[in-house]
Amino acid sequence: MSVPFLSVKPRAIKLHVLPQFPADVIGRAGIDVSKANGKCYFDLDYTDFPTIGSVPSGTTYALIFDPATGKYSQMPISLLGGGIADAPSDSSAYGRKNAAWSKVLDLAGGTLTGPLMLAADPAVALGAATKQYVDSHSGGIADAPSDGAPYGRLNAAWAKLRTPLTANRTYYVSTTGNDANDGLTPGTPFLTIQKALNVVYGTLDLGGQTVTIQLTDGAYTQAAIIINGAQVGAGTIRLIGNTTTPANVVVTGLNDNGMVFNGPGSIFIDGMEVRAQNGYGVKAGANWVMTLGANMRYGTNPTYSQIYASNGGRITCNAGNIVGSAGVFGRADYGGYLLMAGAPINLTGTPNFTNAFVVSDAFGFIDMYANTITGTATGARYTASHGGAINTNGGGINYLPGNAAGSSTTGFYY
Repeated sequence: MSVPFLSVKPRAIKLHVLPQFPADVIGRAGIDVSKANGKCYFDLDYTDFPTIGSVPSGTTYALIFDPATGKYSQMPISLLGGGIADAPSDSSAYGRKNAAWSKVLDLAGGTLTGPLMLAADPAVALGAATKQYVDSHSGGIADAPSDGAPYGRLNAAWAKLRTPLTANRTYYVSTTGNDANDGLTPGTPFLTIQKALNVVYGTLDLGGQTVTIQLTDGAYTQAAIIINGAQVGAGTIRLIGNTTTPANVVVTGLNDNGMVFNGPGSIFIDGMEVRAQNGYGVKAGANWVMTLGANMRYGTNPTYSQIYASNGGRITCNAGNIVGSAGVFGRADYGGYLLMAGAPINLTGTPNFTNAFVVSDAFGFIDMYANTITGTATGARYTASHGGAINTNGGGINYLPGNAAGSSTTGFYY
């Protein structure tokens, strides 16, 4: 607001007039002279004073005309609200802070751009000070990792959450892939089988869906593939190579086992040849349920078993396509169970088994009967000991492949 005023020092206004009569009295700027009945009247004319937009620096009083009394009075500048320029005209709300204009938040529709600190913690749920309480009590950790995975809070730290599946999913693995890929398309495959299995068993809730790990043709010579952990959610997990030409996909455990699964969990494997340089070909342990498809090939395993069920693990083998020598073809111990009822056994190149074709030990159980056996093998036909059992359903001691008699100790069943 602009007001007309006359800046004066805080003392009375005095006019010193020495008229000589007869004389002409003439008013100057701001002073009007009127004559009536031989008298001269002097009045301040505020219309002669300029209108300004701000109070000059150092001004303390203004001369104000009171139309009710017809008199002029001195008024402190502070009573007029003056002293600074008007607030900026930029569509923002302003208030006074430290003798200057400062932006403030509208009562409705305003956007808070900085922290809001209230006076106290809330006394009731969602009380007035809830925001201040949250701000001062929720800190202490960094944000969750930004790696595409969902996270939640567990024991005052970030923990990965499993992704619930609502549809079947396929992951791809290739000898030219990269474990930094997402594995979800043939063009973005993983490099290792271990990576694919880690993703499936470690990050997914199957939710009744089927997950397929598809291997492209190639030789996968890698460190032992090991899964130690439970499958989460009902569903089926399939590890598939080339079911038409399984020799095109060869998985070799480098100086170690081929694939070892400890559960509880389950998997279906088919369409590949499995080898191990110094360990087991495929092993199901700790209550794992494994199904080996009819298009599996069992390659060279110089020392140990091509198929091994242990510690409550269960293996169902739908065909014994044996293309390499090994210490043992099938072994079950410590409550492990190997089932090959009615499964064909095809031996290529007369493989040799340095221990025995099958071994059952420590209360392991092998069901191997009604098989169509093609080809021959060398080595002992079986070994059973320490409560182990081998059921050939009356096949006799010469039923299984080999060129030497089987052996047994007290407490066995064949």
